[in-house]
Amino acid sequence: MAEGRAGERGLMQIHPIHIPRIQRLGYTWAQMYEVGPNLAVAFDLWSEQGTRPWRGSSSCRG
Repeated sequence: MAEGRAGERGLMQIHPIHIPRIQRLGYTWAQMYEVGPNLAVAFDLWSEQGTRPWRGSSSCRG
């Protein structure tokens, strides 16, 4: 099970800030460890925001 330092889950490292979207799409936070639901949420995010949800914080790059 992949989990990031900020609680991101699964293959596409979905951040907990997206829980309302996850639920709106009919999934649960626990399902973000499953490939299918994780990719479905990632695709929905990408369709709306491009790669922005996966960009690191520019303030951390020095």
